[in-house]
Amino acid sequence: MGALSLSSEISPYPKESLLSECLVLGTARAPTTGNQESTEGRILVFAGSDPNQLHVVAKATVPGCVYALADYEGRIAAAVNSCVSWS
Repeated sequence: MGALSLSSEISPYPKESLLSECLVLGTARAPTTGNQESTEGRILVFAGSDPNQLHVVAKATVPGCVYALADYEGRIAAAVNSCVSWS
C-alpha cells in the first residue's frame, strides 16, 4: 500500500509536541452486505493540553479496517485489512 498522507487540521499545537504527546485512533466502517472486510476506515490524530479536551489535528482515510497502529521511527505505522502502511 505504501505511504499515506495525514491531512493536517488548523492546529495551535507545535509539531514537536504532537510527535511526543498525541492520541492516534483507527476506525472502520462496518462492512456492507456481502463483504468480508471493511472497505473504509480513518486514522485520527488527537492532541490537546487538557486530556478532557482533545482536538483532531490530523486525519487520513484508509481503504479498510485499521487493525493496529504503532510508532515507527517517529512515524505512524498502520495495519489496514491485510496491508501495513506508514505516514
